[in-house]
Amino acid sequence: MGGRWTLSRNQEPDVKKRAFLYSLCAAAMAMSGLALGAAPASATITNTPGYFHIVNAGSGKCIDATYPNNDLSAGYAQQWRCLNTAFEEWKFVPWLDAYGYSHSGVFQIVNGYTGQCLAPPDTEPQNGTMLTMQPCGAYGADQQAWAAALGGPVPGYQPLVSETYGANGTFGTRCLDLQNGDTSDGVPMQVWDCTPNTNNQQWARISNSDGGGGGCATSTPSSAHPAAIRPHRITCP
Repeated sequence: MGGRWTLSRNQEPDVKKRAFLYSLCAAAMAMSGLALGAAPASATITNTPGYFHIVNAGSGKCIDATYPNNDLSAGYAQQWRCLNTAFEEWKFVPWLDAYGYSHSGVFQIVNGYTGQCLAPPDTEPQNGTMLTMQPCGAYGADQQAWAAALGGPVPGYQPLVSETYGANGTFGTRCLDLQNGDTSDGVPMQVWDCTPNTNNQQWARISNSDGGGGGCATSTPSSAHPAAIRPHRITCP
């Protein structure tokens, strides 16, 4: 990918700066030939109450919302080193179906800066489909539904399953996936067939540098998924 020419370049290790102030700083840095996003990652993560960083087990980096050319309609999710920025803060809120009903353990993943939802672009994503940022649907936004699956090989980490409906009316079986397990900044998030034992699909919700254990309390597994990836439904704040 090219340079990080996105809204999320206002990330700083310890301070969330106002957008207009960052724009001035970014312009000054560009004029002086300095590379943006070169500051070291913060050793301490502090979240807005109710929000979390989502960290990959393999890379140790976070999911970040990015918006090329400051275009809210072109946002997508990528990996970036973990910083204290609202672009890397996420809230898990109950997903509501078309009739306004919630479903135990099914949630939307909402970004702390823009309030947009992490989701595939449609309800039938294929392997390798990039995850976009899109306005959160009030009811029945099927592609915005997620559930946590049974944990994998790394304690405190677990897959996040895209709960989109396929053409046959069943839940999808694709998971939030770090493309090729690449540890580089800027790697896009995608969905891929759920593979429980790969770190590419192992995620933890980190709150204020709690060091892991990011899963919510488990409850009854869903019968909608094959046993190998059957989610333990969770209740998130």
